[in-house]
Amino acid sequence: IFQKDALDIIARFKPSKSAQLEKQGWEAWLRALGAATFTRPLAPIQRKFWEWNWQVLQKLRNGQPLDPRELVGFLPHSRETGKSSNVEWACIAEGALLKGGYVIFYSGKQAQAEEHVTAIRDRIESEHVADIYPWLGSPKMGSHGNRFGWGKEFLMTKGGWAIRPVGADVAIRGGKVLNLRPTLLVIDDLDELGDSPHVVEHKEQI
Repeated sequence: IFQKDALDIIARFKPSKSAQLEKQGWEAWLRALGAATFTRPLAPIQRKFWEWNWQVLQKLRNGQPLDPRELVGFLPHSRETGKSSNVEWACIAEGALLKGGYVIFYSGKQAQAEEHVTAIRDRIESEHVADIYPWLGSPKMGSHGNRFGWGKEFLMTKGGWAIRPVGADVAIRGGKVLNLRPTLLVIDDLDELGDSPHVVEHKEQI
């Protein structure tokens, strides 16, 4: 009986799969959960981005204040270099490590922003994210069995993490949903080849 009690106590304090994985750092985390995405070594600027992102998430989870210089991450990459994949995984990392949050994914067009949200949902469903973080693997349900969102227009998980696509071509009145206010703003694919200075200025104003 004593041995069984001892084993129960040990099991109770055994680190979870997520804690064991996170202890290995951001690179092991990405390789384990995003094996289908991260098939090649990361570029120096990508590594710098993840070092920033991981440190910020750790501080937020521990309730530590952020330095103003830590509030913005910048990933200056040309097209077709994995920029979007990295920021999509950064969104997932927020929901995984913080067990909450509300992301606004902002792009030049609504359709582009929705494509990113769809890609994030597909990554959560098709890769091993839900095995390690079950609160990300299914939609949030209301008291009457209604879904709060599991589509390209809005995604809200069982744990309370949410993401909403917003395009510069679509008007939006405030970003609050339920009692959530945005915790992360991602700006990606805002520019288009051939944009005139007037169009660029208009997008900046929006």
